[in-house]
Order: sequence, then C-alpha cells, then structure tokens
Amino acid sequence: MRILTIMAVAMVFLTACASVDQNINYGLNHYKMGLYNHAIPKLLSSTPELENSNPTDQRVTEAYLALGVMAEADKQFEKAEEFMKKALETAKNVNENKSTHIRNANNTLGHFYINQQHYTQAKTYLERALEISRQKNNDPVMLAIDLDNLALVHFELGDQVQSTTYSDEALRLIEKDINHQYYIRTKGIVLYHQGLRLEKLGENKKALGRYNSSIEAFELLANKHSYESWRIDVVTKSKDALLAKMADE
Repeated sequence: MRILTIMAVAMVFLTACASVDQNINYGLNHYKMGLYNHAIPKLLSSTPELENSNPTDQRVTEAYLALGVMAEADKQFEKAEEFMKKALETAKNVNENKSTHIRNANNTLGHFYINQQHYTQAKTYLERALEISRQKNNDPVMLAIDLDNLALVHFELGDQVQSTTYSDEALRLIEKDINHQYYIRTKGIVLYHQGLRLEKLGENKKALGRYNSSIEAFELLANKHSYESWRIDVVTKSKDALLAKMADE
C-alpha cells in the first residue's frame, strides 16, 4: 500500500510538472505569434510555478518579459513595469546565456521607459544593455537594436550628435549579418526611426526617403510573416502625414 501511495504521489508530481512545462511553452509560443489572449492565461498560471520549481530555467525570465510586453500593450503600465523588473531579477538566476537574458530585460525595460517618455530612466537600462552587447560582440543585429534605442533617447534629451552617431552605427552593423533572423525587421525599424528624427529636424525629403526604405523592408518582412504587416501601416501613416504637410508648404 505504501509503495502504491508513493507511486501515486510521484505520478501526480510528474503530471503537474508536465502541465507547467506544456503551459509555459504554449504561452511563449503564442506570445511570439502575437496571440496575446491565448498566451496570457497560460503564462500567468505557469510562470510562478516554474520559477518555484526550476528558477534557473531561462523560460522564467522569458515569460515574465512576455507578460510585461503584453501588459504594456494592454496599457497596464504599472503591471508591465513590475513584470519587466521581475524578468530582470530572474534573468540573474539563469544558468545558460545569462548575460543575454540580462541584456534582453534591460533592453525591454529601456524601451518601456522610452514609450513612457521617461528618457533618463530609459538611458540607464539601455546603456547596460549596450555594454553587454559590446562585451559579447557576437550579434551585430542585437547590438544595432541597442544603439537604435539609445539614438532615440539621446535625440529626446537634446543630444543630436550622439543620436546620429548611434543610429548610423546601427545601420552599418545590421549589414554585417544579412541572414540574421531579425535583420529585415531591425533594418526597417532603424530606418523608420531615422525618418521620424529627420522629420522633426525639418529635413522632410530625407525623412521621406527613410520612410520609403522602411516600408520596403517591412513589406519583405510581411511576405515572410503576415502578422508583421502592421508595421507597414505604422510607417505609411507617418509617410502620408508628412506628404500632406509638404503639400501645404
């Protein structure tokens, strides 16, 4: 009887572990596909359990980061900040690729503060992310992302020279790995951000050129991943507004 009881407990434990594992994978996969309504319930229920049972699992920090991004998208900003900081905290427990996960958490927090227009706070986290990326020096596209974010921050803080320096470096770095899975997306983003800054500086023709190049990149991206087509709409909206403004001048 005692052996049967032990076996029953073991089976329950294994079933629970399998359930947590399945839920975390389901949640992360659906998050990556942009299916937030499917991802959120699974990650909310399984992430704390995985953290308790296996705190060194990299999916813990990935899940908290995903929850933060989705909370921000839902305009739950306090909850988003809480999840993102939890992601940074748990990234320090990861056994494999720890520095990469710490960089990712810092980068996401920095981008969050950009969206909140808290540029000084954003700068702190983004500089940490950039430092890690430079030290690793093995992923030019990830480094370009960090530089692009810092270019935005420096522009908003009034340092246009440093902003341009970072942005131009980002574009050069991207071309070092044209087969990178995020090459097209990152190139489109950097070009779009350059267009926005040029427009603010009154260099409308140059801005229009950047918008067109960004749209071209995002069209290539959308051909591969249809769920990325929203990026075309964002840039097109900025382009159309600029064209209307130029027509009135």
